[in-house]
Amino acid sequence: MSSIPNLEEIDERYFVRGRMEIQGVLSELVYRGELLEIGHEGEEPLLQATLLDVNRSGVIFDVAPDASPPKSALPSTLAFIARPDGIRVQFHCAGVESVKWDGRPVYRAALPDCVARLQRQESLRTWIAEGHVISIAFFDADGALLGEQRLRDLSAGGLGIIADTGWAQAMAFRVERVRFTVAPFGDIDCAVALRHLTIQDDDLARIGLAFLQPAAEMRGRVQRFVLENELQRRQVETDESDGSDGA
Repeated sequence: MSSIPNLEEIDERYFVRGRMEIQGVLSELVYRGELLEIGHEGEEPLLQATLLDVNRSGVIFDVAPDASPPKSALPSTLAFIARPDGIRVQFHCAGVESVKWDGRPVYRAALPDCVARLQRQESLRTWIAEGHVISIAFFDADGALLGEQRLRDLSAGGLGIIADTGWAQAMAFRVERVRFTVAPFGDIDCAVALRHLTIQDDDLARIGLAFLQPAAEMRGRVQRFVLENELQRRQVETDESDGSDGA
């Protein structure tokens, strides 16, 4: 099961921030009876839930009856993700608490401050296997090389790397442009903006960069590579699963 992506890694253009618009997006999930995955960003979902009601004061939701952890153990802040018609809808809510709704125990949470809506091609992100090394060159505003790092993940909206904490803290805020190759589709050369810098431990940091106004041709190269890499990755997983079943 895939982990819940971090909202901070999503480009600003995909966010809905008006309260009425947010209520409209979430009310559509209520109307359709969409199943949502809930949990913590960056981790696998804890359980599944459905939205029951949305209003100005918050959202009402319930979880699957066989939920694990048990209902009583829900954290006070949760990330929610749904995929109606291939569109990823993601948000997080604070103030989760038990309430009575229509005579039964459910949950209420504060209305989210924003909701991300991404089409399938925009939200598809591929992780690069350990054995597949793609080196990225990073440049500052004057075109000076800041260093090279290995690509960790890629989507049409941007990329992610994991670097030494020292390099990340010294260079991440200076990066203005990246160059790398996604064989066999071609070269990527694009201006970028820092989305996030997350210190994972004393030695490593996670950096997310957003592509700024990528050319249509470059965007196409990235999307073709992402799709091809995902097909290969899933084929490897299938082959490994078949091998273990036959053992």
